[in-house]
Amino acid sequence: MTISNFNQLSNKEFKIKDLIHLILFVTILFGGVFIRDLYYKSKLEENKNTIAIIDKKSKEYLGNYRLYFKYRVFKRNIISDDISEQKFFNQLNIGDTILIKYSIEDPSISKVVDFCYMKKHRGKDYCDCEE
Repeated sequence: MTISNFNQLSNKEFKIKDLIHLILFVTILFGGVFIRDLYYKSKLEENKNTIAIIDKKSKEYLGNYRLYFKYRVFKRNIISDDISEQKFFNQLNIGDTILIKYSIEDPSISKVVDFCYMKKHRGKDYCDCEE
């Protein structure tokens, strides 16, 4: 396309092109996230529970509260993360213990099962969990 042909494009055509590109980008982005989540869920179908220690905490841009934790599987130290609710994020400290499940096939894929695992050791008032 030459410069003169580009200038002849109407604003409407250019906006429709932009809209199509935006829709395509968003579709690919959400499709990738959806496929990744399906992959993780399928890997976690065969799992084992273990305890993990909170290594780091961070509050992210859109208000997500992320906990980084480490655990040991097959003599390998693994660091993973999961999003938590604000009440657990505020109550848990670095070094606290949580209960997780990890994939037998790929131990780096994990999910927190019980944020309040330590309440058994520190008393009922330590963590506000509904049971």
